[in-house]
Amino acid sequence: MAEYFTRDQLIPLREAYTRFDNDSDGTITTRELEQIIKYLGYNISEAQLIKLIISIECEAGALDFTDFLEIVSKIMKSLQIKIELIREFRDFDKNGSGRIGIADLREIIMKYGRKLKDYEADELIKKADIDEDGCTVYEEFLEMMIEY
Repeated sequence: MAEYFTRDQLIPLREAYTRFDNDSDGTITTRELEQIIKYLGYNISEAQLIKLIISIECEAGALDFTDFLEIVSKIMKSLQIKIELIREFRDFDKNGSGRIGIADLREIIMKYGRKLKDYEADELIKKADIDEDGCTVYEEFLEMMIEY
């Protein structure tokens, strides 16, 4: 996993990991992980963190440095996706209103999402068009795409 990070990225990650490994046993607890994530400036919910921990199938309650790097990698990838989605939204939001039409939303879903059947895309679009005005606003869009 370390090979996915540059040396400049690994140094502060190792320092943070060591700093929060309170008993210096080479592993951190989920509580220590939560503290490190906040220390590094990532803002994720406890539920998101639990999903990440489950996704890496680590030993119960103990995360080694490789586990930690895998979680940080997933967080960074998620942030990169958010950045791409924001750019995509802005590309479609030609007048800067913070809103895009349903046809544009469908195009983004098909581009960034897994392959969907039409009815699945329709369900996502309906979720994003809360006030049923044929448009979605930035916040609704981002929330829907991240959840998806």
